Amino acid sequence: MDTTTYVLLVDLPLLVLGLGVISAIAWNRNGGTAAILGRGSSLDARLAGMATLFGLWLLLTLSSLCLTFAGGLVVFCLLLFWLGHGAAAVGAFLVVAALACIPFIWGWALLRPVARR
Repeated sequence: MDTTTYVLLVDLPLLVLGLGVISAIAWNRNGGTAAILGRGSSLDARLAGMATLFGLWLLLTLSSLCLTFAGGLVVFCLLLFWLGHGAAAVGAFLVVAALACIPFIWGWALLRPVARR
């Protein structure tokens, strides 16, 4: 793997995922969902908040899908060549299940109610 491929397939998704997680934590700590999407905000502020929330969800979902697929492909190949077809089939099912759950997990993480202390 040359340097450009490594940067595009490994470093960039890791960087995007890290920045997205930091943004999601900051969003929830400041009460972003409740403050921006609440009834007291104007329509423009609510639309901007929804667009921001959707962009953050999309960023996190796509980078997580890319990294999960790359890691799952490595795990699938290891299972196939070390343990055989049965283990590879179970591994493929688990990777597909993880890929299907990622958008829902990030949606829950961004939209969950803020815990007040």
